[in-house]
Amino acid sequence: MRIGCDVTETGLELRVDDRRFHVHFPPAIWQAYPYRQAFADNFAYLKTLHLPQMLDRQEPLEYATALPLFRHQIFMAMLNNISFCADVDGVSTAENLKRFLALELRFHDHATNVPIGGKSLGERAVLNMSFGKDSLLTWAVARDLGLRPLLIMSVDNDGPREYAYKADLARRFCAEFGETLHVVQNNTGLIHRYEYWGTPFTEWGFGHLISEYAMYAVPFAYDFDARYILLGNEKSCDDSYVNRDGFKAYPVYDQSSEWGLELSNIARGLTASPMTVMSLIEPLHDLAITKILHTQYPEVAKYQMSCFPDENDYGKDAHWCGHCTKCARNFVFMQANGVDPRSVGHNVDMFQAECSDNFALLRGAKKGIPTVGYDATPCGRDEQLFALFLAHTRGAQGPVMDLFRSTFLREAEQRQDEFHERFFTVQPARTIPAPLLDRVIDLYTEALDGG
Repeated sequence: MRIGCDVTETGLELRVDDRRFHVHFPPAIWQAYPYRQAFADNFAYLKTLHLPQMLDRQEPLEYATALPLFRHQIFMAMLNNISFCADVDGVSTAENLKRFLALELRFHDHATNVPIGGKSLGERAVLNMSFGKDSLLTWAVARDLGLRPLLIMSVDNDGPREYAYKADLARRFCAEFGETLHVVQNNTGLIHRYEYWGTPFTEWGFGHLISEYAMYAVPFAYDFDARYILLGNEKSCDDSYVNRDGFKAYPVYDQSSEWGLELSNIARGLTASPMTVMSLIEPLHDLAITKILHTQYPEVAKYQMSCFPDENDYGKDAHWCGHCTKCARNFVFMQANGVDPRSVGHNVDMFQAECSDNFALLRGAKKGIPTVGYDATPCGRDEQLFALFLAHTRGAQGPVMDLFRSTFLREAEQRQDEFHERFFTVQPARTIPAPLLDRVIDLYTEALDGG
């Protein structure tokens, strides 16, 4: 399999055999970034390392690039994704590990492109904005910390409805808060979609996304002299579980704090500058994020969108479809915190019977379906359980709540103190530098203690 990646006037042209894909940055940003070839070498590797296994092709990956500076780090990140993907796909973890470790890699040039020189950076941040609760709270906290966050968004071709809704949210958000949103246009998401290649369903190939978003931020951070690249990785991203084959599995390894520390090294290496990749919400679980966003920053929270509107026809007319797992998850988190979901345009009552399968905890109880992935982790299961319990204590009604009460209420009552301590207290964080960490912890502690 032949892989090439050329630097263009506005970004990159990535080639997989005879297929071509493109990434386009704002021209002034891209031209001001001096380490474009090193960027291309590492980006091509990150985006294609999964392909032989996804396409079931037993052949070498032949790169018409130099040996990537971060070859080993990226390889290890993908390796840590295998046990989770095998669990979701229902295939052997050991066999997948053997195949990946046997992968033969060839590079046109073994003289690695290493950025040198660099520049001084200031107390500013770059944030990839998705308008989910995580990026909205990150923006609000970064603003309070005086980091003057620069907003970027990667627009792919994966979800036309999603991006249309987000474009409208972005327009109104930027008008209200005086922000500018910088867009990276690309169609490289196709590389990771099994449908595009005509192969059977697989989870394999999506374990790179946060790394990709962090890389997109690098040229912007360099041009704007920004010391920080901000990710929206909450505490649960560190969670793992033992999969059906007995291997440790991370549902979102590339969102873990362990990998976040490596992303800092990658950002420094691709800029030769003292850059830090961090998550300001790393000390929080989702329930606490929802509470702080909606109680401390209601003017920001109203722009929240966390949905897969391209996955069903319900998303044609509203940016919350009300019939997907993301809608269900955010609906119950808002109900648990006494937030009216209609305040963010979420107008479907997801406690009705037809929505019950969107709650993984209840789907398994009703149909005896074993859960895998994030829903199988202690954090994933328990946080949804506690959210339903808190909604119950606030008087929520409907068939979903009836099923919860008949199946899980006793467990939730017995463990509520444990759950509150875990999900509504500030947790340790590794990616936030010490001078900022104390301020972040104080801000969150005050917000959570206040309610």
